[in-house]
Amino acid sequence: MTQISIKKIVCLMPPHYDFLCATVIDGLKQLGCRLYCSERVSNVTEKEYIPLKDLLPYCSDCDIILLFSNTGYVNRRKFLAENNLLNKTVYVDGSDPSHLEDPSAFNTFNICFKREFPSLKSIAKPSAGPEHILSPIRGLKRYLTYRRNMLPLPFAAERTYFRYNKKNMGKDINVSCTLISKSHHLERNKINDLIRKLNVPNSVVGPVSTGRYLTESYDKSKDEYFKVLAKSKISISHPGSGFDTGRFWEILANKALLFSPPIQIRMPHPFIEFKHFIPYNSMAQLKNRLLYYLNREEERKMIANEGYKHLLKYHTSKERAKYLLDMTFQKLNK
Repeated sequence: MTQISIKKIVCLMPPHYDFLCATVIDGLKQLGCRLYCSERVSNVTEKEYIPLKDLLPYCSDCDIILLFSNTGYVNRRKFLAENNLLNKTVYVDGSDPSHLEDPSAFNTFNICFKREFPSLKSIAKPSAGPEHILSPIRGLKRYLTYRRNMLPLPFAAERTYFRYNKKNMGKDINVSCTLISKSHHLERNKINDLIRKLNVPNSVVGPVSTGRYLTESYDKSKDEYFKVLAKSKISISHPGSGFDTGRFWEILANKALLFSPPIQIRMPHPFIEFKHFIPYNSMAQLKNRLLYYLNREEERKMIANEGYKHLLKYHTSKERAKYLLDMTFQKLNK
């Protein structure tokens, strides 16, 4: 088997929309893979959908099986075990916490990927988020365990993220801060309040995309959201339940200057602070750096463009899927 020969892939998925699952599927399609998926969500077409009860022949014939974490995982894993398919299965944990949804995955699957793979830097020096940050001792133990047994697989930029960035809409929004504020997202609430108090002209503060996934109202508001990002000079991302958030990648895909806490998860080809994005560790730092770059247009444009180029080279959904297949091939052929 070679990387190129991994073409027929079964995807055992959550029954609801899952960001990491959608990113991987979007990328695999661009690589020309034939997909057989257990659910009709997360970028899956009707042609690619095969109910779990009918999937066994496809599992036996495919090159690899991708088993995604989240709702319904226990039944999907049981299906694999009962049909002796665990040896060709790749476990993909896209859940929010930094611990594994299935702690026994290390001993069950030949290769595992984790979205919220804590970095050593995040353990030694936590930044402004996320709010569930590990204690140093627990974090170091988890980091060392993951280094031996797991590979990072963060989100990436799907093709739909780029829908407006080449339409020359003009960067007439100075700052967009479209954070969704919930009662348990204390830092996000503070950031929204800070940006409102700064009263920067021509700014957008608060959520733009609303409604339930895959509904008409959500699709319309999400389209408006991407217009806002495409017209933004600066846009702010902040972790929610996990560090990795779709907004981080959506901002970069629209050539806005990304403001984000220092990256706290491992990722292939990581973004570099002040070269690809602007980090902040506190409200005061966010305010000062925001005002600084609002008055430094050329510097702002240069960093935004560098972040965009780095994204295109290493962090599109196609590149993320290629990385997943490359790492899987290397692991299975050791």
